[in-house]
Order: sequence, then C-alpha cells, then structure tokens
Amino acid sequence: MPAIYPGRITLFKAGSPSPEEEKLRRKLEDLDPTMGWCALSPLPVEVYLVPGSHDTMIAEPFVQSLARQLRDALTSQEKNHVE
Repeated sequence: MPAIYPGRITLFKAGSPSPEEEKLRRKLEDLDPTMGWCALSPLPVEVYLVPGSHDTMIAEPFVQSLARQLRDALTSQEKNHVE
C-alpha cells in the first residue's frame, strides 16, 4: 500500500467513460466516490469531472477543459497555501 500523503489529493475523473471504464467505476464508486484516493490522505479529496473518457480527456477538444480545471485546482491550492 502507498504511503499516506499529508496534502490534499485532486482527482480528475472522466465525465464520459468508456463502457469498460464505466463498469469499473460503478463498482469502485459504490464503495467510495473518490475511488480509493481518500485512503491516501487525511484531507478531503477534491474531485473534478472532465469531459471525455480516460483516454480522450487528454486530447483535443477535451484537453482544454482539463487544462482549465487543472489551472483552477492549482490556483485554489496556491490561495489556500498563502492564507
């Protein structure tokens, strides 16, 4: 099992998973909406839904949304770190 990370974990989930991904996600999310990531940090997991599947969310046109959400997550962390 991986070591506990003391910081906040940010999870980017595919908003339109493939049928295989959806089947696995349903099994995991029935147990935990963070798909197990909450066990690796004492802080709440921040979850973003990104358009596309696991494979396509990192390609055009979906990567633009992923980039915006990643930027928002980083900006949020910077603000929380400064305060």
